[in-house]
Amino acid sequence: MNEAIEIADIAVIGAGPVGMTLALALAGSPWRVRLIDSRSPTAWASDPRALALSHGTRQVLTGLDAWNDAAATPITTIHVSQRGGFGRTLIEASDYDIPALGY
Repeated sequence: MNEAIEIADIAVIGAGPVGMTLALALAGSPWRVRLIDSRSPTAWASDPRALALSHGTRQVLTGLDAWNDAAATPITTIHVSQRGGFGRTLIEASDYDIPALGY
């Protein structure tokens, strides 16, 4: 069997959110980067899981020109409590002067 061997300086294993972000961040670098995943390139389209991203992650993705405002719902309040437990806390994005805690 005659298969072409691709040479890479950096191999990113896993095309999930972290692997894809790393590969994108390295895309303009002088290194040859290969993104390797066992799933098909379109597998994400049938993945039923939700993904919550922090405000810091949004800043990273914005810097990589990979943020889509239309595809994100801002999380402005987080209520932390335990049923039957003592106490609770509310975290508000406005307390930190940011548009959202996450998305």
